[in-house]
Amino acid sequence: MNIYKYVEVVHFNDPEVIDYFMELQKEDIDAAFLYLSQWDYGENDIEKILIRQEVFDGLLYVKYLENDKYLALWQIGIEGITLYRKVACKYA
Repeated sequence: MNIYKYVEVVHFNDPEVIDYFMELQKEDIDAAFLYLSQWDYGENDIEKILIRQEVFDGLLYVKYLENDKYLALWQIGIEGITLYRKVACKYA
């Protein structure tokens, strides 16, 4: 079984991107991730790889979607969505 860590890909503040993602995620989660992942250029900043707990630390009223490649995270009442890519670290 893979143990994952996460690398932040991009943080979205654009209301059009956020609104479109929110509509897509209600209907088709895969399409929602496909939409956001167009901004993933495959770069990994190895100094900013986070464990799952670090991604969620200090955040309140969090909603998220997750699939086998990505984690999208947003806080209720705060504009913005952050997309993280999963990075397989080791096998358990």
